[in-house]
Amino acid sequence: DAITSLAFRHGTSTLFSGSSDRCLKSWSIDDMSYVDTLYGHQSAITSLDLHRKDEVVTSGGDRTCRFWKVGEDKQLVFRGSSVSTSIEAVRLLNDDHFVSGDDHGNLSLWHLMRKKPVLTVNAVRSRTGPGSDLARPWICSISSMRSADLVASGSSDGLLRFWKADTTKRRLDQVASLAVDGFVNGMAFESTGRFLVAAIGQEHRLGRWER
Repeated sequence: DAITSLAFRHGTSTLFSGSSDRCLKSWSIDDMSYVDTLYGHQSAITSLDLHRKDEVVTSGGDRTCRFWKVGEDKQLVFRGSSVSTSIEAVRLLNDDHFVSGDDHGNLSLWHLMRKKPVLTVNAVRSRTGPGSDLARPWICSISSMRSADLVASGSSDGLLRFWKADTTKRRLDQVASLAVDGFVNGMAFESTGRFLVAAIGQEHRLGRWER
């Protein structure tokens, strides 16, 4: 089964992997060994993120995000919009909030104390013509500045978008955009925020072409 996502716990040699077999696994790079497997998703894990704490957030093809308290062997389940079939990307903002993007082009802001998004906005440019809504561009990737208010979202609609996330007022406001040609399959901000690196492809990273 394919590995779909990887992330290190900040400042450690602990690596987490998500895969199409629905499992979240942890690894020790120091010992070059497998550590543990966590179960919960009912479909492939599409994305994961974590920072300093022993807590991981994942998204999946089962239309859920899951917040894993690894040391306590617990998970919180957050269900996405019924108009989507998969949550494609997820990213932590701070200790209490995270953002996700789905295959219907929605960008959502979540709070750990609520099971549904506190805000959802359309983050893609809709197509025109018969049946266009059925083939709406999905969110392929998300990145954010750690403990800051800047979020980037990427799709296949020709634009990489930048958002200001106000967790107090529960707002996501687009502040800039950049034209790109292709699928924005991955992104990462430089640690000080000076620049953003984006991986652009002519197909979706998981091979689900938009036809």
